[in-house]
Amino acid sequence: MRKLILLVSIILLVFSLISCKQDTNKFTKEEIDYAINLVKENFDFPDSAITEIWYDEEKAETMTEEYIEMGRGSTNGVKSENVIILLSEFEVGDLGGSGLEANKTYRNWQWILTRDSKESDWKIDDWGY
Repeated sequence: MRKLILLVSIILLVFSLISCKQDTNKFTKEEIDYAINLVKENFDFPDSAITEIWYDEEKAETMTEEYIEMGRGSTNGVKSENVIILLSEFEVGDLGGSGLEANKTYRNWQWILTRDSKESDWKIDDWGY
């Protein structure tokens, strides 16, 4: 009986920690997925292909602060809750193009997306390192 109580307690603890983590996320899964799909649909670097794209909340928070203080965010008035920064990895083929080095893998390439409000759609505002 003690083992059962201990097991149930551990399970409840794990689920409560998971739910707490989800409550602290800045964006919903749907908001993140929409932003990722928008980047994938608009990725058009010549002879290149995205191999991975993701949202890292911890890194994105720091990058968002920089964008708001020193980037376009300092002039366009966007609020931090309306900025999402995605990271990606993509490969460039033999031809290169658009200022990209041929036969290179670009890692942690940033995609900065903004929106006018929580009800608005994301727009790609900037990209690069």
